[in-house]
Amino acid sequence: MCPHCHIVFIKVNAFKVHLRTHTVERPFQCVCCPESFEHKEEFDYHCLRHKKLRKERPYSCTRCDWAFATLAELADHMNGHEGEQPANCPICGRSFLNKNKLEKHMSIHNGERPHLCSICGMALGPPPALSYT
Repeated sequence: MCPHCHIVFIKVNAFKVHLRTHTVERPFQCVCCPESFEHKEEFDYHCLRHKKLRKERPYSCTRCDWAFATLAELADHMNGHEGEQPANCPICGRSFLNKNKLEKHMSIHNGERPHLCSICGMALGPPPALSYT
């Protein structure tokens, strides 16, 4: 029985999905970007967009999340990163190519566990910790 609205469920999976309507749980985390999704169908559709984008823009910047259709566009874009200093973690000193990557790394130190396992519901840290064993 749902503790929020008292609806009774026969199947545990249906109950788990229902509980998400009362929380901000978004267990389907994209590995390509910071987006996360409540439902697998939305997540799958989103991943198709990444796949299409990789075909249309195969040249990715190693310093940020931009991608380009031609190598010349990427080279031109990289000039804009010239002189940028890497971002260093104030706790462990590890160096990152940009501030966004450092922010993702910080979840290791602050105990944040934003990723939920779609199989068992356990909250986990960064995506590398999410592997089925």
